[in-house]
Amino acid sequence: PIYNSISIYAYHPQYIDLRQLPALKDEELAKEFEAKRLKLNALLKIDYEEVNNTKRAYLRAIYKQEGKKILSTAGFKTFFDNNSEWLRPYAAFSVLRDRYGTPDFTQWAEHSVYKADEIEAFTDKKSPEYDDVAYYYFIQYELHIQLLDASNYAREKNIILKGDIPIGISRQSVEAWVEPFYFNMNGQAGAPPDPFSKNGQNWGFPTYNWDVMQKDGLKWWLK
Repeated sequence: PIYNSISIYAYHPQYIDLRQLPALKDEELAKEFEAKRLKLNALLKIDYEEVNNTKRAYLRAIYKQEGKKILSTAGFKTFFDNNSEWLRPYAAFSVLRDRYGTPDFTQWAEHSVYKADEIEAFTDKKSPEYDDVAYYYFIQYELHIQLLDASNYAREKNIILKGDIPIGISRQSVEAWVEPFYFNMNGQAGAPPDPFSKNGQNWGFPTYNWDVMQKDGLKWWLK
């Protein structure tokens, strides 16, 4: 999971195994990506930015080739029905972040304030933005499949996977955009002093508004 400016629910494309995706039918493009893969894997140190950019470019190409077919499967429909509550806002946030070049939603010309009915229309199949929205559905579905396969394999081998609850969210994240009332956006959380940082660390996370959270039985934490 990535907690910085995306979502505590969604997974980052950098974790995807491209070998598990359908093969590219464009032979020239496939050769280009294979050459890039070999070059990146030969580096002594991982070039995270270039790996991420290359994976995103490959995902775009696969989505263009296979997206409609994959998103019409029963498996995706089940995934969407089970996860639409977070998936639709996440996909809309991602499209708007790309469009405006920043996850700082306060800087967006449109939809800087989250309104559920507007985002429902934005992510509707009849929306002009749907193709861009569905691209993020596609990525999350493929990551879901790969993580599920890995976790099932681990359980078969009697390996226990331990979950993680993030200690904070980015103030430029989909959570802060969708449910800002759960957080003190003028607060800043970090880490207390320790042997590595005698003055502590300011991570810039907004603090939790516990009074508001308790009013609905800590629904945000239960989700």
